[in-house]
Amino acid sequence: MSDKLEYDVVASIVLYKHSKEEILQVAKDFFDSSTGLRRKLCLIDNSPEKSDYSNEENDILEYHHTNHNGGYGYGHNKAIHANQGNTKYHVVLNPDIQIKDNVINKLFKEMEANKNIGLCSPQINNADGTNQFQSRRLPKFSYILKRGTEAFFPKSKKFFQKENDEENLKSLYDKKKAFVAPFISGCFMFMRGTHLNKVKGFDEKYFMYYEDYDLSRRLAEKGKNVVFPQHSITHDWQRSSTKSLKLLKAHATSMMRYFSKYGFIKDKTRDKINKEVKTYKSKLESVKFSKAKLHTNENNKELNIKTTDNKNLKQENTKYVENTQPLKRVNER
Repeated sequence: MSDKLEYDVVASIVLYKHSKEEILQVAKDFFDSSTGLRRKLCLIDNSPEKSDYSNEENDILEYHHTNHNGGYGYGHNKAIHANQGNTKYHVVLNPDIQIKDNVINKLFKEMEANKNIGLCSPQINNADGTNQFQSRRLPKFSYILKRGTEAFFPKSKKFFQKENDEENLKSLYDKKKAFVAPFISGCFMFMRGTHLNKVKGFDEKYFMYYEDYDLSRRLAEKGKNVVFPQHSITHDWQRSSTKSLKLLKAHATSMMRYFSKYGFIKDKTRDKINKEVKTYKSKLESVKFSKAKLHTNENNKELNIKTTDNKNLKQENTKYVENTQPLKRVNER
């Protein structure tokens, strides 16, 4: 780890009228799953009214009230730009997720072992454990129109099932092995700081929706986007744009912005990135296998792999930092 960087991992959550209890639960999950790392969590509040987090002590927790709802990407960019060059990795989190089983630590190790990965994600599950298939190919406009039909006419789904499975990379998920995925959902994006700085974070012209498609494809041009299905988080996916006319309009506006930017029909960069979809051989798996062989019982040839008790890891001092001043913007577009 570089001594020049203050943090191993900085995470950010964008708030808009969310309950304090909901946010503190995600904060607890983040800190519990990143024990032993130098970490910080930034809460970026786009709500009209300021919330009070001053009595909370969850390691390093920073709260920033923007006093302006500039959108999802706008909020996360506040934290991304303020911590540019000060963290190895930046993690974008949704307020409606649950992180368990040391997922932050596990993905940190994967990123450390595989330097060609710029963006990664665990599998995103529903509360019942079923897969949401959130990581997929970069979209074609024709396919998005079909998806829209399904949202309002669910019975039409059976006519597009094969194409849906291909776009959602179902066969790769089923293998339960790491794979390259062009698109990584904005509900959980674990990004290498150097790659993120090169692309300057989110495009703030998207208020809501499609900003993660846009950032995923730009990061895919700098490195690999990889999903690790052997690790998972839970996401309370509401599909709000199918229930609200206002959000549906925002979704359609962002969709048109995305395809106007990259092409409604021809998109050579998209096609090139989508062709890179395949299983990914993690160097960490090779290391685990080598270490496991060293612990092989010669009598019965069974593997005896030692594990580390997280309780033995050094705990960090806790402190709370509230920053009421605007975050410094670095390389602002």
